[in-house]
Amino acid sequence: MKVTTAIAPPKIELRDYQKKMVGQTYEAIRDGHRRILLIALMGLGKSYTSAWMIRDAIASGKRILFMVPLKSLVDQMLSSLEDLGIHSTALQGSREVDYSAPCMVATVQTIDSRIRRGQSLESIVGAVDLLVADEAHVTAFTGGFDDLANWVLDRGGLSLGLTATPWRLKKKTEWLGQKYDVTVEGPQPPEAVRLGAVVPCRGFTVRKIFDFDSLKISRMTGDYSERSLSQQATQPEALEYVVAEWKRLAERRPTIMVGATVEQAKLTAQEFEKHGIPAAVIVGSTSLAERFAIFEQVKAGEVLVICSVGCLTAGVDLKFIACILYVRATKSQSLFFQTAGRGCRTYPGKHDFLLLDFGDNLKKHGSPMGWQVYDISKPEVKEQTPLEKECFNCGALIPQFASFCPECGEACGGDGDDDEDLDLELTSLHEFIDKEARDKLAFLRKRRRQTWLDRGAPDSPIA
Repeated sequence: MKVTTAIAPPKIELRDYQKKMVGQTYEAIRDGHRRILLIALMGLGKSYTSAWMIRDAIASGKRILFMVPLKSLVDQMLSSLEDLGIHSTALQGSREVDYSAPCMVATVQTIDSRIRRGQSLESIVGAVDLLVADEAHVTAFTGGFDDLANWVLDRGGLSLGLTATPWRLKKKTEWLGQKYDVTVEGPQPPEAVRLGAVVPCRGFTVRKIFDFDSLKISRMTGDYSERSLSQQATQPEALEYVVAEWKRLAERRPTIMVGATVEQAKLTAQEFEKHGIPAAVIVGSTSLAERFAIFEQVKAGEVLVICSVGCLTAGVDLKFIACILYVRATKSQSLFFQTAGRGCRTYPGKHDFLLLDFGDNLKKHGSPMGWQVYDISKPEVKEQTPLEKECFNCGALIPQFASFCPECGEACGGDGDDDEDLDLELTSLHEFIDKEARDKLAFLRKRRRQTWLDRGAPDSPIA
């Protein structure tokens, strides 16, 4: 079937930093690179940046496959392509496909399921010259991606990835450098703030809400067990504490609460309602119609807190959200930044967003709006010595997560009764200061002191 190459005039123009990313990508292609990863903070318009390059590719007679990990992203990308005058089609579920369209937007799941049914790649997607993987930190590690990327590359095509968080939890076996050879980076978060493209984050952290010694680790993900996180976060004193701290620091700010399980989301919403604060729940099973209705309620001020389970991440553009309530812990930097940074988009009257972290994530991963290290090469993973604790009965040193002492047989906690109440140390949240801010404060203090020693005004402008 003949592919349409006509392109309508674009409805938008790229920002300067987006034009720079396009130019750097083309330079990388001229240098012989064919697997390129674009990295830019959420809210900086990676979709429009890639769509502009898709527009150029279509003008030169190329055909494009744009892959997304979630079906909710399909229509969003189709809309971005339409804004740039690009005729595109969706390959998702049972939707009708227009194979004459020069750009196809497909879900990973649809392609993978058709491959498993024995269909060939060419019969599924047709000829492809450019493969674009949205949320590449996820998409590039899904089943069938390598075969698809290699098929495109073998035909002389290009593989382009898009992500805001180029990190994997399984650092020993998975890293983005396995999928891409070179990176093109957008503005660092502090630079994006200075450009006015996003708003800054004020992070607040707590010393302890979770008992990390007793949290279980999921064998499947290597992260903290969602069930054990939820069991601790839904204890009555923990629920009450979360609401109290939100009222103290963020009252009246439209908020997304990020939890670990559906039960936690529901119980947290009930706790807010008990205190007279209108709240709603959005989980994976919540329909699009219900979600949009809740979004409108939040926008109108009728609902203040959306309690979720991490489903409001990729593709969610809720500019009016001004607080992220992070009531879980994670070892994944990507997962934390994907959800914790959702408040950074600009909105009239919004000058910053608050991140209330109840899981020690800011200390472990840093701020999603701080300076980032975008390195896709194989990470150096330091071997850690086994953590130990002292048996309270006989004093022997035993593994940190041992349930029973191998010396005396006494129960030592860690994997005990799931319903046992835990003694949580609930202290007030305090503001998190990242390294950049600490360095600025140290410089200002040093300068003020020197100015005072020189008998000048400490607050005089810096020359």
